[in-house]
Amino acid sequence: MHWHVLMLLALFAYAFISNVALAVVPHEPVVVWYGPRVGIWVTALVATAGTVLAAFVDHRLFLPLAYNPRSPPMAEPLTKTIDIKDRTGRVVGQKEVALYKGLLAKAHEEKLSRIRTKLVQVPSGENGRTAIAQAEVTTAKGSFTGIGDASPENVPSNILPHLIRMAETRAKARALRDAVNIGVVSFEELDGASEAAGSSDPGSGALRGNGADGPSKVLTPPTNGSPVKNGGDYQPPMTENQRRYLFRILAGWGYQGEAAEKYLKVNLGVESLKGLTKLEATKLIDRMLQDPPQGVLRGDHQR
Repeated sequence: MHWHVLMLLALFAYAFISNVALAVVPHEPVVVWYGPRVGIWVTALVATAGTVLAAFVDHRLFLPLAYNPRSPPMAEPLTKTIDIKDRTGRVVGQKEVALYKGLLAKAHEEKLSRIRTKLVQVPSGENGRTAIAQAEVTTAKGSFTGIGDASPENVPSNILPHLIRMAETRAKARALRDAVNIGVVSFEELDGASEAAGSSDPGSGALRGNGADGPSKVLTPPTNGSPVKNGGDYQPPMTENQRRYLFRILAGWGYQGEAAEKYLKVNLGVESLKGLTKLEATKLIDRMLQDPPQGVLRGDHQR
């Protein structure tokens, strides 16, 4: 009986040693050897008890050594360097920009307690489809606000259906930059044309350009046939971004190059697209997106 107890204690100890995290010996051969000598069920129970003890020790002793839940997570990069391209796609320089994920992670490190956003302006044909949002970020340092806008002029074509969300993201990015004291413009604030070379941030609360497209653009009186409508009131002409987007939609409809331009002239009843105003282009884009030709699914032009 005494030797029987010692054998079981030895099995228990070996099951523990062979299953703990730093084990270097196998447990199967010993279990197989014990089975016919002390019984299958007794062997299973004692070996299992040693294995459970090994798991408990692993969890309480070795796991905290391998993983410290209090240690800071891997930090998100705050900035990155991007290429600046001209209208032809040629790289003309580089620019350091802040990243939204990095700004948000940094704000959490500084005890971010709240982010509140408010839609200031709903995009419509009357305002050039410009969405404006305001954000307020609160950390241990205080509260910081930012305003962001998004319109067909300053977002990529695939973001056009999401102007409100883009305006909100830009507003939050601006407020987060102020909260964590990052002076460079954020990547999310750059316009869709990526023409940010040499630009500077106009400061918190700027409505146009979001600090990505340089100084504010001032409309000059029309010359050389610039659009003048509504009883002589100056209307800004169609932008290059709008023109490119119109032709991208038509390409999805099967019209390319001169065929696309002819399609626009015929359907607009004009001899030249130079007379098209920004507001007219906005309304035209809306109509084309809402009422594509038969056989063309909405969204095909974005593929």
